Amino acid sequence: SASNKGEKREEEAAAATAVVGEAWKALDLTYPIGRPPFRQAWAASYATRNGQPVSLVMEQCIALCQDKGIQIPADFYRVKRTIEEKERHGADPSLDQQFEELERRRAGKGVN
Repeated sequence: SASNKGEKREEEAAAATAVVGEAWKALDLTYPIGRPPFRQAWAASYATRNGQPVSLVMEQCIALCQDKGIQIPADFYRVKRTIEEKERHGADPSLDQQFEELERRRAGKGVN
């Protein structure tokens, strides 16, 4: 029925809003940063995280934004450095290998 479809849409919207909130909370931010295209790119990147380290997802978001010509706020890089430090202190040695691999791929594309 129409009311069930409306409720389903509201539930989906609430779930999407929750993911967006989690995406910024993962960065220790209580508010979104950047322009709407960047905000959408970060929310989409975070939504497909699948348990990857946040810094790795941030790196993927940066690459996506660079490919699409989306401006990345300077604060995103600052937060990324902070998160990388936190992750290294709890460190999983495979993280460094994953970062190095991403850096190699980015260097291969000629993207900085």
